Amino acid sequence: EASVPLVRNSEMNLFYGTLYDGRINLGLMGTPYDAYLASDFEDIKDKYKAFIILTPKMTDKLKKIAEENENCLVITYKNHKITTDELRDFCRSKGVHIYSEKDAVIYANASYFFLHTASHGKAEMKLPVGMSLRQIHGDRIDIENDILPRHTGYLFEIEHLDR
Repeated sequence: EASVPLVRNSEMNLFYGTLYDGRINLGLMGTPYDAYLASDFEDIKDKYKAFIILTPKMTDKLKKIAEENENCLVITYKNHKITTDELRDFCRSKGVHIYSEKDAVIYANASYFFLHTASHGKAEMKLPVGMSLRQIHGDRIDIENDILPRHTGYLFEIEHLDR
């Protein structure tokens, strides 16, 4: 499951170029995220530990969400250069599990885990206690020890050791 939802407003395309850096870094922050519209917030607010609001400008609805929820980080054109380290720090401070301290795209649900490397080197994965991975696609690797090539994807089945 995604660790953090991305809440956006319907005017997202307004300043797409300005927010591009923030959006790219969200994908590389080492934990999965979901995307929702602001109108979905009431339905999802109890499902997540942290919220990232990515918007070109604050609307009254987004401002209200941010003010009423201390677990929100707002990214606008004013702070769109936020780094992956800053995103990881925010998520970690809210209790979100960070799978990789190194920039990596992570997709995960209850059954599957996908890693897409952003750079050459070790993956530096930190799995939650009781979770292991069994690789089911891609060149066979040892996720903890192998040097992995840049821009390569690996699909795993999640095995829960405590079940």
